[in-house]
Amino acid sequence: MPRGKETSEDIRKKVVTAHRSGGSYKTVSKRFQLLPSTVRQIIYKWRALGITATLPRTSGINVHVSTIRRNINRHGIHGRVARRKPLLSRKNKAARLKFAREHLDKPEAFWTEESKTELFGLNHWHHI
Repeated sequence: MPRGKETSEDIRKKVVTAHRSGGSYKTVSKRFQLLPSTVRQIIYKWRALGITATLPRTSGINVHVSTIRRNINRHGIHGRVARRKPLLSRKNKAARLKFAREHLDKPEAFWTEESKTELFGLNHWHHI
């Protein structure tokens, strides 16, 4: 849906020329029968991009997030986040201490752990 009547390329160039010769937004807008905000936008675009041509607009298609998610899921791609493992409770700490005291005579290889544990790092979410 168009916003309104589009200003022609020729008028845009004339607006830029009039502004460069020292005309204010108000005087230029009265001269070309445009709104001051339109003149300001033309000048802003000319300063930023160096052009006065109308750039193509985006498609304007709005798609809801749930529509995208539904189509991705339909193809078998599911984004799930694993639940966080709770920290040890007092009961679990006591049970671990009891286990450790009972197995003090075990060799050192029994007590080494090969897995990485990171409580408060960036790797606490794992997508499945």
